[in-house]
Amino acid sequence: MTVLFVTYHYLHGYGGGVFASRGFVNAFAKLSERLTLLCPVKDDVAPEGIAPSARVIPVSYEKPRWRKYIDLLLGKIHRFYGVFDQALASEHFDLVVFDTCYVSFRLIQKARRRGCQVVTIHHNFQCEYVGDNYRFPVRFPLLFWTRICEREAVQNSDLNLTLTEADRQSLVKAYDSSGKACIRVIGVFESRKDAGAPIHPLPEKPVFIVTGDLSMRQTVEPFLEWMHEYLPILREMVPGAKVIVAGKDPAQSFIRACGADGIEVVESPTDMASVLRRGRYYLCPSSKGSGIKLRVMDGLKNGMPVLAHEMSARGYEPFVGHEVRCYNTPDSFRKAMKEMLSVPVDVETIISHYQDAFSFEAGIARLQGILESTILKK
Repeated sequence: MTVLFVTYHYLHGYGGGVFASRGFVNAFAKLSERLTLLCPVKDDVAPEGIAPSARVIPVSYEKPRWRKYIDLLLGKIHRFYGVFDQALASEHFDLVVFDTCYVSFRLIQKARRRGCQVVTIHHNFQCEYVGDNYRFPVRFPLLFWTRICEREAVQNSDLNLTLTEADRQSLVKAYDSSGKACIRVIGVFESRKDAGAPIHPLPEKPVFIVTGDLSMRQTVEPFLEWMHEYLPILREMVPGAKVIVAGKDPAQSFIRACGADGIEVVESPTDMASVLRRGRYYLCPSSKGSGIKLRVMDGLKNGMPVLAHEMSARGYEPFVGHEVRCYNTPDSFRKAMKEMLSVPVDVETIISHYQDAFSFEAGIARLQGILESTILKK
């Protein structure tokens, strides 16, 4: 099987999209005879952590912001139109993988005319994600084109992969009333073998860790709401509790708000592992956005019990009630907190269950099973 993989995400640095996309690129590379990767780059920074067997074609998009906005208004929502045609003409591909519906826009039919089967990976129910994270003037034109390209991807791909069951159901409800689309849940997984965190004892002090992209509305706004409604309950139930928030590019207003409530903010840490090692428990108060909150994996990977808003537990259903406890009201927060604190923390068991679900080997097995039961049997 020869694969042309087109991703919307930059593949250097850190972040949820980067983590998930690296895993998918490397998994398809492992299962294919040859994989060609079209990926975005900026400032000449090369993709990181990609399988050596992949042939990488970096694609830049050096335009001023106002030109990019004009492109968006006209429906040019990705950078791959010309280079995609060149790649298709250069060799035969059995399979084209579009990593997000955006990069599939106006390219799916080109792939199909070349006789390629098409897989689209949906990291979110994209319309919900846009609504939760973008503001004027980008929000409305982006929502307009997102609805169009997401529908096109669902209805014209041979296989659609989602990260959660909730996203699968949302795509079906929005675009597949006839039930003709092939949509399967793949989840997420590490991008390389043996990528788990080393086992280390958790501190005895009640330190709660929160991580995430602190430049995104879907992270910041729910956390500020959590501070107002739930932080007093936490401090009542756990005297002396410390809360540490770590993530990239927090606004000064956010840092000041946290400081006023005695919360430590670690700005754009270069080594998130050292932050996570300070914690005994992991919190994920995010109540917005679709897809899977990959930050929850930070806690599980490091052997920490997780207390998460029910929206953040999507994709972690096998862990709910055990390693992950959920809430959506102050009363359910109290109940979940009490349950979490009453159970001895078993670091090795949590990490073992994490590996069972999210290791690279587990991801390869899931992907191979889905491909063999869908497009490879055609």
